[in-house]
Amino acid sequence: MISISISFIVLLVLGTPIAFCIGISALAGLMQLGDTPLLLLPHMMFQGTDSFPLLAVPFFVLAGA
Repeated sequence: MISISISFIVLLVLGTPIAFCIGISALAGLMQLGDTPLLLLPHMMFQGTDSFPLLAVPFFVLAGA
């Protein structure tokens, strides 16, 4: 996480466009995963957001709309 933030800030300071900063920082994060297969990445992302407290807020907003 720190390497992603540092690479993003350094690239912004150097004047790189924001889209490239985000992309290069994402690649830095992928390189940190090491031997993790890329097929597990979507599963890990979904697992990180699959919790009742996190899902309660958008469902509460949608219920009021």
